[in-house]
Amino acid sequence: MALSGSFIHYSSTTSETETDTLVIEYPADLPADDPNYSLRGTTTSESVPRIIETSQSYDDSYIQIQAASIYNIDDNIGGLGKVCSVIWKLFPSESDKTISGSVLSRSDYTFDWDFETMSNPYSEAYTRLKTENGFENLIDV
Repeated sequence: MALSGSFIHYSSTTSETETDTLVIEYPADLPADDPNYSLRGTTTSESVPRIIETSQSYDDSYIQIQAASIYNIDDNIGGLGKVCSVIWKLFPSESDKTISGSVLSRSDYTFDWDFETMSNPYSEAYTRLKTENGFENLIDV
């Protein structure tokens, strides 16, 4: 099981030299226990590093899931949910998957897991990955 086709890898970094101005308006009716209570009804501005977004297209790429695990996660409000976490690898082509050092990228992907409606973490992950930004043009192989 894998995905193949045209993949667009999106990434973002922060600029070391360029900045943007972030304007924050604090509502006048902030509750007294809000950490920004003293700023209620005001507007502040701060300079933040500019986010630089880039994309790289890989034609005839091959994506394979390296690992998948399902585990409990505490949502900090009394509930305990389950998530599936996978690690996927990007190769220039299917034939490159057996060549040492040919991995172009490795990344993780996490989604909510439901034992009542899901059974195979690998097939579920491949199905979900194909709906993500950059993965839309990939097909099952």
